[in-house]
Amino acid sequence: MHMLTKLPAIPGMTRKVVIPFAVVAILTLAPAMVTHAKDGFLTKIKSRIVGTNKPKDDPVDPYDLTDQFEKLKELNSFGHSVLRGETHVQFMVAEQKARNSKRPARLDHPVRELSFFNVPDEVWPLAARLTSVEELTVYAGDLRGDRMRSLAGLKHLTRFRIVNTKFGTSELALLKQFPQLETIEVDLSTQFEDSDDVQAANLGELSQAEKDWLKELDKYFAAIREPFPRRIANSVLLTDRALRQLVDLKELRTVKLTNTYYSSRSLAVFGRFPKLEELQPAPLDQTPVAGRQLGAMASLRRISGVHYSAEFLRELGKQTQLEEIGCGLTDESANQLAKIVTLKKIGSLSLDDLTDVGLRSLADLPKLESLSIPYCTKLTPRGVQAFRDHCPDCKLQIDEQKIQASAKASLE
Repeated sequence: MHMLTKLPAIPGMTRKVVIPFAVVAILTLAPAMVTHAKDGFLTKIKSRIVGTNKPKDDPVDPYDLTDQFEKLKELNSFGHSVLRGETHVQFMVAEQKARNSKRPARLDHPVRELSFFNVPDEVWPLAARLTSVEELTVYAGDLRGDRMRSLAGLKHLTRFRIVNTKFGTSELALLKQFPQLETIEVDLSTQFEDSDDVQAANLGELSQAEKDWLKELDKYFAAIREPFPRRIANSVLLTDRALRQLVDLKELRTVKLTNTYYSSRSLAVFGRFPKLEELQPAPLDQTPVAGRQLGAMASLRRISGVHYSAEFLRELGKQTQLEEIGCGLTDESANQLAKIVTLKKIGSLSLDDLTDVGLRSLADLPKLESLSIPYCTKLTPRGVQAFRDHCPDCKLQIDEQKIQASAKASLE
């Protein structure tokens, strides 16, 4: 207060008036100063929240969240992070502004990315109001049924990612409500939690085409002498049906489906995505016909899976423009991959049967930049060195210690 007593005199105003006036001014401006400081913090973390204008075609204000703050706080009382990272900070700053002003609270920046972890059902209608959202990730949640339908308002959504969340083929089909989608990354393990009776009820009556496919599937797996559970075959049919609902998503560039399978019949759907660049996995039935269909997709650059048959790769390599492939490797499959001269990256996370013979084949790829085979132990130090001498610019990822140990054990 000593500083205030030394304020310059103001004509017509005594010090007794000046001092209370200054105190009132400071108290009035303090909340705004705090808010300004938080705004400065937001500026530093805006890497995921960009832009300052709401979508031009949005007739309503998606950022007026005043009526939602108390509800969000109530949901947060369970200890869950309803909104994570920058988005959560945005809500807290907007809440502070709501307290300091009678005007409706607004987010300073449109929310572009949302991440949810184990949130209550009440969150989904609130999230659906944030129509500026372009990327949505859900961890350990439940998006079945009406929860998924409630998100239909996210018409600017371009990336949809599901991790360890209850999400089935019915919800996969509902992705058609997001016409701007470019990336789909979903885990469909929920479908395997259903009983046989529930799965049969979901399937209903099979079409003749589906019955014919099941017969062909039986022949395919009988030829390679591997049993194939009918339960998985049924899940393939459900996934195929869901994928057929997505034919109008013309912006799709990446499709990653985990813990599920689809048949080669769905390649007709993927072939209608003119911008599709990445597909995971390849179809369950890796027939030569399926290889030709994939090879005919001019925009496709990356595919990944577990193991591809040599016949499948032979047909795939005849016309494809692939740059990256992930699959289990054998000398035979390596020989086929060596014919896809556009390949830049090859990766495998399986226990491979690749030997020095197959490694020599891959060394002939003219554009190869990266070869990742960390679980391949049948190579020899001499074969590895020969590859490096032939491809000095290729990044080779291997387990040197295991290869050395394997080579030493073979000499004993």
